[in-house]
Amino acid sequence: MAMRQEESTGPGSVGVSGQKDCDLIECFRSLSTPRLLSEDNKWNCPKCKKVRASKKFDIWKWPKILIVHFKRFSFGRFRRSKIESLIKFPIKDCLLSEFRINPDEPEPDYDLFAVSNHFGGMGGGHYTAYAKNSNTGNWYVFNDSHVEQVPEDRIVSSAAYVLFFSHKNKEIPLLGHLNKETQVPMETEV
Repeated sequence: MAMRQEESTGPGSVGVSGQKDCDLIECFRSLSTPRLLSEDNKWNCPKCKKVRASKKFDIWKWPKILIVHFKRFSFGRFRRSKIESLIKFPIKDCLLSEFRINPDEPEPDYDLFAVSNHFGGMGGGHYTAYAKNSNTGNWYVFNDSHVEQVPEDRIVSSAAYVLFFSHKNKEIPLLGHLNKETQVPMETEV
């Protein structure tokens, strides 16, 4: 499996070339491997005029909320297509320790709490979302005006487009608390 970081749409976008399945750790490994800039992205040194620049993606400070965007659309000169590869990702304990370069940062250990999915192709499509209720631990699918509980084993799919993880070792303040009986947000004083 080869990654094509040089075609990514942003610094945190990850994508796979071809239609091979892979996992999230492989994607991070590919992003953190230095790559020589290609013809389409080359950089010329203003002094010597040589093209020997490379790029590498590192995270110095791990965020409280980690958002991972998969490169699901491929754009070539003559062809455009949707990449349907399954990228496996952990729902719990997404340990990214091998990518920690700042020793003062806590271990990058994340739990998934939401997924945005894309169904369809280049000409159109449909978005749904999975989200986890942090109080009950149950997963729900949001599909237009319809919401229903789903089993956890449905969360990982080839439709996954954007993943949302929360850091297990960094406090994330909530905007409100849920009433334990009604599960409805209550106002809290700051």
